[in-house]
Order: sequence, then C-alpha cells, then structure tokens
Amino acid sequence: MRNYRTNAATPVRVDYGVSLVRGLSNFPKTQPHAEGFQTLNDQLYAQHNIRVALRKPWLEARQDVRFGDYNADSVIRSYQAAAKIADGGRVGPISKAVLRDGVSKVVAPAGARQLPALEEVISDLNNARVEGIEAFRDAQLPTLEGARTRLDTAVTTYQDARKAYLDAFAVEKALRDEHRLAVDAMMGTVRSLFPGDKRTQDIIFPDVTVTRGIDDADDDGSDTE
Repeated sequence: MRNYRTNAATPVRVDYGVSLVRGLSNFPKTQPHAEGFQTLNDQLYAQHNIRVALRKPWLEARQDVRFGDYNADSVIRSYQAAAKIADGGRVGPISKAVLRDGVSKVVAPAGARQLPALEEVISDLNNARVEGIEAFRDAQLPTLEGARTRLDTAVTTYQDARKAYLDAFAVEKALRDEHRLAVDAMMGTVRSLFPGDKRTQDIIFPDVTVTRGIDDADDDGSDTE
C-alpha cells in the first residue's frame, strides 16, 4: 500500500481515488467503506472542474487589461498631439495645463496602476482655465473618460475573475489535503480488516508507480499583477 505523493495534482488524486473505490468494492469487508470515499473523491473532482472552468475567464480578463492599458496609452499620446495642435503646433499654455508632467508619467504605469494617472489627467483638463481650453475640453474629455472607463472595467473584471479562481483553488487544495488524509486512514482500516495479509491489502490500493512523472502539483494561479 502506497499513497500518492504529497505534491500530486488533483487529477492524479482523483484517478487514485477511482481505483481505490474499485478496490474497496471488491471485498465484503471493505465494501461499506467504498461509498464514503466515493463521495469525497467526487467532491474533489467536481471542485477541480469548477476551478478549471474559472481559469479561462481569468486569463481572458487579464488580456483585456493589457488592451485597456494599450488603448489608454494611445489615447494619451493622441491627447498630447491634440494639445500641441491647439497651441498652434508647439507646447504652449494648453499643453502645459493639461499634461503638467508630460506623457511618460501617464503611460509608464500598467493596469490598475495607470488609473490614478488617468484620473489626474482628467482632473487637470476639467480644472484648466487657459485660453481656448473650452473647445479643447469638449473635444477631448469624452475620449479620455472612455479610456478610463474601459481600463477600469477591465481591471475590475480581472480582479474579480482572479479572486474567483484562487478562491476555488483554495477549496480544492483543502479537499486535496482531506483526500490524502482519508487515504492514510483507509490504509489503517484495511490493515485492521486484513491483518498480516499484505497481498490483499496491496491489491485494494492502486499501484502509484504508474503516476510517476505526471504527479507534479498544478499551477497555483498566482501572478505578479
């Protein structure tokens, strides 16, 4: 009798469980224990599927943040060019009023970190009081606000999707631990039911050597954003 490795991925644990339930079902003494372990194994399998299903929307949302950031950068660069045009083809009063710290401060941050910089640009545009600013504001404010909304929505969706994935994985990991402990407990039960009968004990439990090379732990879903 050998348990699977402590770092085994969920599919390896579930496969082990399927085989173990089959083994328990083959002997009258152990058959009553099969149903309880079957329930736990099914719970782990179901939670794994829930977590896997949440990964795609999380990855899609992460990509949407990149494009929201790209769009915001493009809008800011166009905004800078429009300010120069409004100033007569140079860096004049409007440019200085609406981009006090230049473009780099706005486009350098990524994702959620860019939102405060965008808010500051919008605030500066709303508060500017230089000649010609009204027409410039009317033309540019909707585009700026649209870029901010798009990025803010993408960031919020990403954060929610990532949290949902990691929360699901936390439940799955707890079930993994419970599953492995249940296997250990079942080994004790089988020993007590078949004392000294190693042949019977061993046939009830799966041969874990068949999982070698595929039982590494899953990606934990962490990232740097």
